[in-house]
Amino acid sequence: LRKCSAASLDSLAGIFGASYVLPPLLPALQEGLRHSDQWFREASILALGAISDGCMAEITPHLPQLHPFLLSQLTSQDSLPQLR
Repeated sequence: LRKCSAASLDSLAGIFGASYVLPPLLPALQEGLRHSDQWFREASILALGAISDGCMAEITPHLPQLHPFLLSQLTSQDSLPQLR
């Protein structure tokens, strides 16, 4: 299910572009990345990775904020094994 969901997001971002994908997805991603539940954070990171190719230009300005967060998730003991 995870793989198919990520593939669907990737396809949507590639076909429709950021102008259609980001507005409905960005609020959910922001909330998910800040969520206390590690599964929500993992799902949000997966979704972010899935849309990154199709939305690269629009995500690039956010990288200075995302990069430290993503690195912290790699080293956090609270992170799921999929993130390490």
